[in-house]
Amino acid sequence: MSMTNGNRDGAAPVVNGRAAAATAGPVAETLAEHAESVARAVRILSRMEREGTLEELADLLTLVKLMKDALTDDMVVGLVRRAEGLAGAATDPALTELLQKAPGAVRAAQAAAARTAEPPGVMGLLKEMRDPQVRRGLAFLLSLVKHLAPQP
Repeated sequence: MSMTNGNRDGAAPVVNGRAAAATAGPVAETLAEHAESVARAVRILSRMEREGTLEELADLLTLVKLMKDALTDDMVVGLVRRAEGLAGAATDPALTELLQKAPGAVRAAQAAAARTAEPPGVMGLLKEMRDPQVRRGLAFLLSLVKHLAPQP
């Protein structure tokens, strides 16, 4: 007469203890062959458990699974299209040139502002308007604002 163990502890059911005995030998041999690797893995897991890293890793994996389950094909296609758009913008020569000029222009503007004791008044602004570089810069900014404005 054979009796089956209840599966209370998550282990495989055992019939008269024969299954446990049949697997114990090969498992013990495999553990003995890889004792150093098993010991290192146990030390790492033990340290991760003490530091709370193991729980954080489990939480992270749960989050990744939830995200994976939540992603639809349309969402993935949309993300890829956005990434393509960003890559296209990042490699646009006009934008690259502008971004290369920006740090130097900001530093120069900060230095000029630091040298000025007081912001210019109306007359000072009109005087600045005589500078062709200022007028070109203002024309560029006005054109940029015009092109960025939402269409009615």
